[in-house]
Amino acid sequence: MYRSKLYALTVLALLAMGAIVSVQASNGPGVTQPPPNPNGTGTYAGGGYDGPPTPVSPASGSKGGNLNPELVVHWFAGAELYHFRVYRNLSNLLVAEVYTAYPRWAATMPIQSPAPGLPVGIYTWTCQVLTMTGWSGFFRPNWTFEITKFSPPVGLVMPPTPISPQSGSKGGNRNPELVVLGIAGAEQYHFCVYGVVSKSHAPIAEGYTSDSHWVVTLPAQSPMRGLPVGSYFWTCRVNMQGTWSEFFRPNWTFSIQKYEPPETEDGVVTNAKPWDPTIQPRTWPNPFGVQGTRIRMALPSNSINASAAVYSTEGRLVRKLTISRGPDGMCEFPWDGKDETGHSVGAGTYLCQITAGDMHKVVELVKSR
Repeated sequence: MYRSKLYALTVLALLAMGAIVSVQASNGPGVTQPPPNPNGTGTYAGGGYDGPPTPVSPASGSKGGNLNPELVVHWFAGAELYHFRVYRNLSNLLVAEVYTAYPRWAATMPIQSPAPGLPVGIYTWTCQVLTMTGWSGFFRPNWTFEITKFSPPVGLVMPPTPISPQSGSKGGNRNPELVVLGIAGAEQYHFCVYGVVSKSHAPIAEGYTSDSHWVVTLPAQSPMRGLPVGSYFWTCRVNMQGTWSEFFRPNWTFSIQKYEPPETEDGVVTNAKPWDPTIQPRTWPNPFGVQGTRIRMALPSNSINASAAVYSTEGRLVRKLTISRGPDGMCEFPWDGKDETGHSVGAGTYLCQITAGDMHKVVELVKSR
């Protein structure tokens, strides 16, 4: 009798272990998953981290004029990556995808695509999630959305206000930074640069950015890294809640001149020049607190020696800043709000003197606390 009871308990234990293995095999990575529930959410019966994410928006069947709709799924505890996919016209033609750590993504076409957003048409989208157990399946069925031709009402969104470079500016910077006044609630800015003597209506360079400033960069296939010597005009528009404004008018102009390095004698600049108006030092944040601030600008050549130092309003040296260089002549001077000894300075106004080649400029920095 004792043996029979022991045998029965052993069988029950094995069955229990088999049940656990069965559950893991049915939902585990690399194994065919059970079909999704017919409720349109794509979740598995029983849920679990191995099930696909649940879509949130845009609702399946929705229509709108936003060329970059934001796709959203429910957040997964323990999720490492989300993989979004967008297909064209209810087909298997994959037109856009991304791997991101966030459960949302503004659908963007590949860099090599001639269009910044999705063309007018019908699309389906889906998403899978990566956790410590591996990749889930994509949620099924795919959700659909339609991008329609959109004509915003005249005057609904006002165009942005240009700031720099001032119209008529001249300088040697082949990658000038274009700046407009930031607009609260703006989702995207679209900058365009045209050649004054160009017979084409297409821009020479254009950029879509979430910032109110853009360093002019030529297309990747261009043999040049910056604008050639010549005259140009530029303009910008803004997108708010899926609605584009008009481009600001009249367009502002600037000229790129041949860059000549400064003449030196025993290392001392002998032909000092005024600051190039196409080089706009920008500080962010300003005023600033314990997080510090950054000064950045685009130079006409990587060969230009640039430096910066912070002084008190009485002229006392506070800190020499270290420069970090990026592509296209972009340089940056971070300041953590500390002096040369590593102590935080007090709240107040400080003067940052920037030297670039034979040019000098002073920028005010305000520490709030």
